[in-house]
Order: sequence, then C-alpha cells, then structure tokens
Amino acid sequence: MVSTRISWVPPSGSTFEIRGPSSLSSALPHLLGHELRYLRQDTNALHGSVRTLVRGMETRKTVIITSCNRVDRVRRRVDAFDVDIAFLKQVTAIVEDDVLALQARAKTTEARQLQAEQDRARDREEIQRLRTRLDAAESEMIRRGSVEAHLIENINVLAVYGDARPLGSQGPPDGP
Repeated sequence: MVSTRISWVPPSGSTFEIRGPSSLSSALPHLLGHELRYLRQDTNALHGSVRTLVRGMETRKTVIITSCNRVDRVRRRVDAFDVDIAFLKQVTAIVEDDVLALQARAKTTEARQLQAEQDRARDREEIQRLRTRLDAAESEMIRRGSVEAHLIENINVLAVYGDARPLGSQGPPDGP
C-alpha cells in the first residue's frame, strides 16, 4: 500500500505539539491502524529531523570548540606579544635615555674640543709672540754684545797702548 500522505516537518525553532488521539480514534478500528501508521511515519520523519538537528548541533559544537581553542591560542599569542611589547617599551626607554646621555656627552665633548682648539690657537699666538720677543732680545743682546766687545777691545787697546811709549822716544829694549 502506497501512502499518499505528505510528512510535515516543523521549521527549526518551532514547537511541535503532539495532541492526544484524534477524533477518528473512536471510529473504526481499521482506521486506527492507518492512523497509527501515519503517526509512526510522522514520528519517524520527526525523529529523522531531530537526528539531523542533533548531528548539526554536534558539528556546530565541534566547530565552536575548535573556534574557542583557536581564540584561546590567539589570546595566548596576544598576551605573549603584550609581554614582548612591554619589554620592548622598557628597553626603548632605556635606549632613549642612553641616546640622550650620549648626545649630551657629545655636546660636552664638542664644547671641550672647541675650547681646546681655542686654547691651542692662543698658545700658538703666545709662542709666536714669545719667539718674536726672544728674537728681538737676542738681536739686542748681539748688538749690545758687539758694542761691549768693541768697547772692551778699545779699552784693551788703550790699556796696551796707553802704557806704550810714544814712537819717537822708544829705544832699544832694555836688555843685558
């Protein structure tokens, strides 16, 4: 016997109400067998729908669990990145402080170098000035030395010739 009856499956989320026996049940017993068969078919169809929904829910549950695991892994990675970022921020602050200190030292060193160059230039000028004075003093000493040398020679000549007799009155040396 072929059933022409169409099974109806309630849409997802609806509540399917099963009522008590139909009004036909008080009727003829052979009709009750047909009604029972139709109810079994409907129940089997509903049971198939429930099984499909349960499988779908289990699949979704697996997907949800997999997604949760992925989210947990991502959270752990983000936490690790947060730790890394915090460490990098600390290191960056230290490096920035070191760079600022090095820049300050560089400025101080530049100022000292400039001061040293200025001191060297002043020292070179002072050395040149002292050389000029020394050369002038040596020239003066040489000039004075030659004048004094001439004076001493003249004095010596006078002393030698002052004791000497005039040319005309010189006679033979005294001798034995």
